[in-house]
Amino acid sequence: MLGALPYIAIAIACSYLSVYGAIAGLLLGQAHVWWRHTTELGWRTPAWGVHAARMLQIVLPEDHDGHHRNPDIEFGDIFRFYDVPARATIAFCRNLDPKRRAAALRRAAIARRRAAVATMKRRKMVKQTS
Repeated sequence: MLGALPYIAIAIACSYLSVYGAIAGLLLGQAHVWWRHTTELGWRTPAWGVHAARMLQIVLPEDHDGHHRNPDIEFGDIFRFYDVPARATIAFCRNLDPKRRAAALRRAAIARRRAAVATMKRRKMVKQTS
């Protein structure tokens, strides 16, 4: 449902300009989603289609399928554009959780303590060798 909400909101906004255009946009968007997921049905793009798509910089369903297999590596066309803001939003929202924030503060304190201990050891080593 969360994936459909932006499309529905845009369709509602565009319906003030043209109801038929908003409906056509939703139908074309749904066709696009179906096309993106044809690899699940076993369909593969023919060699001539792959060649043409590569020349036109079009992301194929086979490429997009990588987004579902490993979202941290391959995001597909529009996902690449929204990757950085999405990761920043997720990090921001994670910091809103009190348990996660407390754990992050503990990790930072431990890291500072370790750095301070390492610095003290280096100072002692320098004094001993002088």
